[in-house]
Amino acid sequence: MEQLDHVKTAAVKIGTSSLLDDKGLLDVNVIEHLGKDIADLWKTGRRFLVITSGAVGLGKKHEEEDPRTSAMRGQHKLMTVYQESLEVHGLDAGQIMITPWQFLWRKSRQRFVDRVHESWKENTVVVVNANDPIATKHTTLGDNDSLSAKVARSVQVDALIFLSLNKETNLGRGGSKAKAKAIHSVEKKGITALVVDGKRPHVLSELFDGGHVLKTALRDSDTIRRHTKVVH
Repeated sequence: MEQLDHVKTAAVKIGTSSLLDDKGLLDVNVIEHLGKDIADLWKTGRRFLVITSGAVGLGKKHEEEDPRTSAMRGQHKLMTVYQESLEVHGLDAGQIMITPWQFLWRKSRQRFVDRVHESWKENTVVVVNANDPIATKHTTLGDNDSLSAKVARSVQVDALIFLSLNKETNLGRGGSKAKAKAIHSVEKKGITALVVDGKRPHVLSELFDGGHVLKTALRDSDTIRRHTKVVH
């Protein structure tokens, strides 16, 4: 595959290390570039939804704080910046917080899918995150790589794109193992999976332009797929 001409709908998962800088502050440039890229590609008829991490890291006041409280505070800050980055380009951001039961029953899963499709008709980019503020060990979805795969399969998008950094492969609940499992699960449904540098300016637009970024994404995705043991 040399081009992404077949991709008309895509889920974009952006990791914490891509969203935050070395001081743990929000890297506004990353979201601004993402907003511009989505808006430009939206004009070509493509549609996107975003699965975002970063709420806990962005909202945390101190190490001892309950991460659910951090997530509640951080999610508000995230959505404000997503809205601002899209609004200047004529799009809106709409928030959906997900809990595991959403994917367990057909009707609840379909309500989620319907909301995404209706939002697209209204030029609204859906921003998805796990509902961590009310999570327990029994209700949390775990890493957002797994969440992104569930979302991609439910909506039946054409592609799942991970905006990531190399250091994420050894950190947090996600990493290369979670990405490998997510890649395998969506590819079985015919969904293209790609991993790109989340800090590269306008990486999404460059990806759809083909060339070096697409070739690198194909290589990195294949490396994760081949060299990581996946537990089914």
